[in-house]
Amino acid sequence: MFCKTSPQLSLFDVNNVFPNALPKEDWCYQYREQIYPLIDEEIFEELYPGETGRPNRSIKKAVSILIFMGMEKHTWRGAEFQQARRLDWFIATRTPLGETPLDHTTLFKFYNRMETSSAARKLFEKLTIQFAEACGTSVKKQRTDSFPRFHEDKFYSRVAANTISVWII
Repeated sequence: MFCKTSPQLSLFDVNNVFPNALPKEDWCYQYREQIYPLIDEEIFEELYPGETGRPNRSIKKAVSILIFMGMEKHTWRGAEFQQARRLDWFIATRTPLGETPLDHTTLFKFYNRMETSSAARKLFEKLTIQFAEACGTSVKKQRTDSFPRFHEDKFYSRVAANTISVWII
């Protein structure tokens, strides 16, 4: 049986326990208000048919953690480690304090299930792009052949050549 995330906030929500812990301009509030409500859990219902059971954790939280994981380039274990330590992740995912984090194997299995559904994958990509736009992050590919870097390489190769010529003489 598939089960959706409860919309009710916990008594141990970060904003209840530590009001104003982070400034209201922080990215976690943008995510919580603009992106988190857009996660349609019914798209993921096909990944959990009646005979296999339901997800043991919130799908909204799992999708959010995968987005943060990609945003900050964490490993599976790194994402698991950060969940219990980052107030911004608690606020963004509406996670109550003291809740155990998603295990790295649970995240990995969820990711693999999500990859089998084109609708879930499209939603994930759409959310990621919307989040980057909401934060004002540029997604343009940056140049790696910039002039200052070329200048440094030329300088260091000249230094190396002079050092070798000194050793030879």
